[in-house]
Amino acid sequence: MARIALASGLQHALAPLTRADSQLTVWITGDRLLAGRFPTADFEFDFSAEVFASMGSLPAPPVAPRSLDTVVGRKTSNLVLRLLGRDTPYESWKALMIGALRQIEEARPGALEALEAYHPRSKRAVARRPEQLYENRKQVEHFSAELIPGWYVATNNSRTEVLKYLRKAGEGVGLVWGRDIDVVEAADAR
Repeated sequence: MARIALASGLQHALAPLTRADSQLTVWITGDRLLAGRFPTADFEFDFSAEVFASMGSLPAPPVAPRSLDTVVGRKTSNLVLRLLGRDTPYESWKALMIGALRQIEEARPGALEALEAYHPRSKRAVARRPEQLYENRKQVEHFSAELIPGWYVATNNSRTEVLKYLRKAGEGVGLVWGRDIDVVEAADAR
């Protein structure tokens, strides 16, 4: 089975490693993408998170919130956000989550604050600091990005979670799900 990553995601993941070690090499062994000083691998690329994870021989590189340009995900669906009479297409649930939250906040300021208060189980959809998103530090490092200045978004969400978060964000600022805001999947998007 092929494992695919966006080139921009790979570039973003390599940047802190190459700043720390200009002699860093990258190679493929079997189905693993490794980095370090060949033949000693210090990092392995995690295709699902599009980050290099430390293999234990070196401390993990410093983690900055990822640019949203690198976290929109690969194309997994044909989705349409319907917000206040305007349709916007998206190609993944991650891209939909990010784009929709930005649009809702722009249309009705205060949506992110309303959503921040919603905290089911072990994560929040949005927070003012990335460490407030997840209880698990590794998830913060791998699955968060700056949404807009001063706000961070959790990027590890299921279809069900994305729909729930968007509904909560909309309802928090008076939007009615199914009338003012809705998400339509490809077959229904006509």
